[in-house]
Amino acid sequence: MRYILLLVLVLSGSAFAADVDDMVKAGREALTRMDIPLAMTHFDNALKAVPTHPEAAYERGRILLKMGDAKNAVADFTTAALADPKNGLALVRRGEAQMILKNPDIAFKDFEAAIVASPQLAEVFVVRATYRFQ
Repeated sequence: MRYILLLVLVLSGSAFAADVDDMVKAGREALTRMDIPLAMTHFDNALKAVPTHPEAAYERGRILLKMGDAKNAVADFTTAALADPKNGLALVRRGEAQMILKNPDIAFKDFEAAIVASPQLAEVFVVRATYRFQ
């Protein structure tokens, strides 16, 4: 009986993870249609289910950054970076949010960390160079 219960729990966990991934996918699809409120709802629901989901946190952080909510964007990008240390985009976006918050020293540490985490991504170099030029 215990083995059956354990098997049910394991299988339901897999289904649960797939549901969260489906929420993130639906959020991205809403973004492509420029339906920001619906995208936020999907990302919020994904993060309620799995608070450390790196993709949901990153995508919600991007929306918050575009909306001018840099403080909450930093929190989401931090969640994404901690959940996926190789996610240089989360670090570079957190750096951008820090620049908006007038924290350039912290921002440039994030830009450098983004390059270390994802040296193959040209975007992390471009963002750092753009802010250095400014």
